[in-house]
Amino acid sequence: MFKERREVIIIYIFLPCCIREAWDWFLYYRRGKVKIKVYKYGNTYRAWSSSGKVTVWNCYGSTPEQARKMAEFRMKQALEEIDFKK
Repeated sequence: MFKERREVIIIYIFLPCCIREAWDWFLYYRRGKVKIKVYKYGNTYRAWSSSGKVTVWNCYGSTPEQARKMAEFRMKQALEEIDFKK
């Protein structure tokens, strides 16, 4: 199973940008999901999250879980701000 997942990830990386965006829209955003990515950034971790319409980035944490929680918190704030303006 791990080998199959690795092959899918490698194929995804080498796809053209427009196909990756369509893939993300189909799998994540269309279903109301939020996509969160966490990266190692020096001694800390950095995360970004996107809901298809709103994206937040530069969410830092000393562990991957803290960076992920920060991205979730900032996404929640951004979505509430958009709803409040409507």
